[in-house]
Amino acid sequence: MPTSPTVKLNNGKQMPLVGFGLWKVDNATCADTVYNAIKTGYRLFDGACDYGNEVEAGQGVARAIKDGLVKREELFLVSKLWNSFHDKERVKPICKKQLADWGIDYFDLYIIHFPIALKYVDPSVRYPPGFFYEDNKVELSKATLQETYHAMEELYEEGLAKSIGVSNYTGTLLLDLERYAKHLPQTLQIEHHPYLVQQDLLDLCKRRGISVTAYSSFGPQSFLELDMQKAKDAPLLFDHETVKSIASKHGKTPAQVLLRWATQRGVAVIPKSNNPDRLAQNLDVCSFELAEEEIAKISSLDQGLRFNNPLNVSSLVLPLLACEADDDYSTACLSPSSHRRSGGPSVLVERVDIRSDFTVGLLPHCWVMLHRSEARRDHALRMHGTTLKAVHRCCQPCIYDARGGRTYGLW
Repeated sequence: MPTSPTVKLNNGKQMPLVGFGLWKVDNATCADTVYNAIKTGYRLFDGACDYGNEVEAGQGVARAIKDGLVKREELFLVSKLWNSFHDKERVKPICKKQLADWGIDYFDLYIIHFPIALKYVDPSVRYPPGFFYEDNKVELSKATLQETYHAMEELYEEGLAKSIGVSNYTGTLLLDLERYAKHLPQTLQIEHHPYLVQQDLLDLCKRRGISVTAYSSFGPQSFLELDMQKAKDAPLLFDHETVKSIASKHGKTPAQVLLRWATQRGVAVIPKSNNPDRLAQNLDVCSFELAEEEIAKISSLDQGLRFNNPLNVSSLVLPLLACEADDDYSTACLSPSSHRRSGGPSVLVERVDIRSDFTVGLLPHCWVMLHRSEARRDHALRMHGTTLKAVHRCCQPCIYDARGGRTYGLW
């Protein structure tokens, strides 16, 4: 039976390098799927409130423990805090509910799912709540990432979570988190595949001792069933000649090569499959070595192509900006930064009215500078001892709050 090697987290805990992801696992089959995965040798299971299958996943775990396949302490169970529960007083109650759904006393890892705070939805009204509050509208909470993270640290200190992490954070947000964290996150979970390598972010995490877990390791394959046009337009990595030729050379499947490309570089993976043979193949991805030139060839497929991007939904952005409608914020400056290494943004592309036609959701690589009147903005910058040039250079969408003197990423 194949097993996964482990990676040592910055708190000394050991996390399997290969796990099983529960996103899109059907409720009707989830318990059996988890049970069979444990039987195959999987020990890490990556769940979330938003997946809507934690009760069933817990049933699979309970049956495996009852049948003597595994002990609880041999498992590494992961869940995530959904956006609707970012208010500090909501974090612990929802974590306890999720633990009860799983039928366990602690999570081995509990993660902030997105750096997006949505208005609270009581679980008795709708669970999981999803992105929309009511009438297909997005309403945001005023909770800051700082207060949410401090609530996560309380879970860690109380033992409800043995490790804590963040997901879908940019380097900018990680650097900001360092300013207020008592405990650095043990992990960062990100979309990571050859079309979206994010090497600068990986390098930052390595320097900071934060382990990285990749989701959607097969790129567009994960999003085809969501009927996403961007995924339909992208060549499947399984069929890419570079991947296929390397797989043929090693006598492995393209899926195994894609997973090994990640694990050999120290990135954990969480694939899923209902097929028993593929279950075993996906777990057995650390028993062969890719040559450095093979890793480089796969990495060269990078296009900065992100599929899981909340900013693709413009309604997720508009309420965030509309919350300042009573203030005198009026315009935003947008500039491309896809060529970050060549010096970052420099040319003003567009000035837009944030009350009516703000369209950052259509610009996946840009910087955003919100400001009030020129004089008041400049005064705020001087008060914080910084300059415009110093605050606007980042490689992902962000908002600069002139009142607070801080930059906030949008995913």
